[in-house]
Amino acid sequence: MAKPSWDVKIFASDLPLAHRFTISSASWDSTRNVFVVVRYGDRSGVGEASPDSRSGESAESIIAQLEGVNLDRLEGPFDLEGVAGVLGPGAAR
Repeated sequence: MAKPSWDVKIFASDLPLAHRFTISSASWDSTRNVFVVVRYGDRSGVGEASPDSRSGESAESIIAQLEGVNLDRLEGPFDLEGVAGVLGPGAAR
């Protein structure tokens, strides 16, 4: 039996907040998050990441990091320990 292949879709989406979020230095009416849909054979999952601008992250930097991941290094979709080897620290993990 052939090993299933990975199918990955990555996209950013602006999400409107139910209420304005305000801290002393800024206010937000929406947030930009990154979504990932991963399929492996007949299994699929959805993940979400919220960039931390204080750490220099943006939706674009997370997308770039995720696009550089080689999922073929994993044993399969349940190789949770292997994820640390393909993704560095940060919101993408």
